[in-house]
Parts: sequence; C-alpha cells; structure tokens
Amino acid sequence: MLRIVPALDGGICRIKLAGGVITSAQALAVAQAAQTYAQGVIEATNRANLQIRGIGADHDGLIETLMAAELGPANPASDDVR
Repeated sequence: MLRIVPALDGGICRIKLAGGVITSAQALAVAQAAQTYAQGVIEATNRANLQIRGIGADHDGLIETLMAAELGPANPASDDVR
C-alpha cells in the first residue's frame, strides 16, 4: 500500500487485509480516503483485499489516512509480496 500503481483512470492503491478482515472504523477510513483522494471507487479483489482506483496527485494524504487506520503493511518491504 505504500506504492501507488499507475493506471489509465489514475493511481491504484492495494490494501491488504490480514485474513480478509476489516473493522467498521477501517472501512469508514477507506471510504473517506477514496472519496477525498480518489474518484470514490473501492474494489474487492479475488484475494479478499481492497483497492482504491482513480487516485489523484495527493496520494500522500491517502496513504497517511490509511496508515492512521492501521491498514498499512507491518513491514514496508511486504508491500510487493502477494
């Protein structure tokens, strides 16, 4: 999640959920971040994770919001591990 992947509709931020579990407070943080920093689109993946699409230039704010909700990787190097 510490990296925004470019796509045709803007950036994509993949949020890995441990065991596919998310709290209601974390879900609210994801929704608010998607609305504030992206186009409001949240997708569930086949691996029981989430991704936010259409992220604009202020992706630092999006990452800060998600990290504050404890949705970041425990180890930043694990961001690329599937």
